[in-house]
Amino acid sequence: MREIIAMAVKDLRLLLRDKAGFFFTLFFPLIIAVFFGAIFGGGGGGTRSAIPILVVDEDNTEGSRMFVAALDAASEVHIEEANRE
Repeated sequence: MREIIAMAVKDLRLLLRDKAGFFFTLFFPLIIAVFFGAIFGGGGGGTRSAIPILVVDEDNTEGSRMFVAALDAASEVHIEEANRE
């Protein structure tokens, strides 16, 4: 176990000597994560719009009506019922 720790300490010392390697190992992934998080994050605020879903219930059984009701109760989706035509 001491040999593994000695190799890890040696590699960390070498990494600290190489400034570019240290930057690209630790800071560059954080910068990229923050950049893409800002772009694709949706602006925050906690208010997300519901996904619209069109439901055609051709089965028309109690189970299918319960399923549609459960979908309608979910805040993540907005259900719009229609017929096949």
